Amino acid sequence: RFWAPAVGVVVLALPALSCLILAGAGSGPAATIAAAIFIGIAAGAEFDFMSFLVSQYFGRRHYGMLYAVIYTAFTLAAGVSGPLFGLWFDEMQSYQGLLLIAAGLFIVAPLSLLFLGPYTAQLSKN
Repeated sequence: RFWAPAVGVVVLALPALSCLILAGAGSGPAATIAAAIFIGIAAGAEFDFMSFLVSQYFGRRHYGMLYAVIYTAFTLAAGVSGPLFGLWFDEMQSYQGLLLIAAGLFIVAPLSLLFLGPYTAQLSKN
């Protein structure tokens, strides 16, 4: 019923709010729990969005290969991010700056979904 990229922008931008909370905009246990919930919602939805968007924009013919490439890139980025956060903390003695950078990226990246346009693949025909 809803255009998936628009829904994706809303859901996948939630970690930006989490980063701002964790960087110090909010404090206390309730804010920390809210940040964890926002990250959890996005984490639970991102793989669903990836699989759905690949099928809607590229069809079934090369779905497996395309999804594997996107999944691999996502997994590599996720694997590298932990050590990068550690290195940042070792140098800066704080996560605040990197959390603010991450918040900006969590806004820009989902907004790029809006450039996808209308679905191009017909699932029933591919």
